[in-house]
Amino acid sequence: AKINSYTYRGESFSFSKADIDREIYKINTLSAGGLLATNKQITQNLLLGTSIEQTLPDGSKKSFSFRFIDFDNIDNNLFQVTEKYTVERNIKTESTKTRRADIVIFINGFPIVVFELKKSDVEVSKGISQLIAYQRDTEIPKLFEFSQLVISANNHSPHYATTGSPKR
Repeated sequence: AKINSYTYRGESFSFSKADIDREIYKINTLSAGGLLATNKQITQNLLLGTSIEQTLPDGSKKSFSFRFIDFDNIDNNLFQVTEKYTVERNIKTESTKTRRADIVIFINGFPIVVFELKKSDVEVSKGISQLIAYQRDTEIPKLFEFSQLVISANNHSPHYATTGSPKR
């Protein structure tokens, strides 16, 4: 609500809670035919926003821009970092029903960056393999629908990529 309002005939209006909840629900349940296609669509929505039709005081209807992230004034966004972020797996038949990302950075509640960290004596490729495995349908692909950056690192060899990047 803080970053979204619209102006009509010089007067400023806020979107209703129902409108905001509907847009958040739509982006959270978006499915575009697989992880990469969904990530691409969500990325476009995060970058460009969407539009919401509003009924105006004069009874007419008009669409106005709705943004998920304020790129004009970065201080209007909420940044959060969490470690050991637990996510339920899609498959529940195995004994391990969750996965845990080492660090996740959120912007306005959306998981934008996912880290897999290793000890200095562990090859960073092990973290890369984990991040790739986590993106499988049976694992935690929902976390990666929003991610814009995935990082695997140890003390001396950080590597970064995007969702769906191959191991190399």
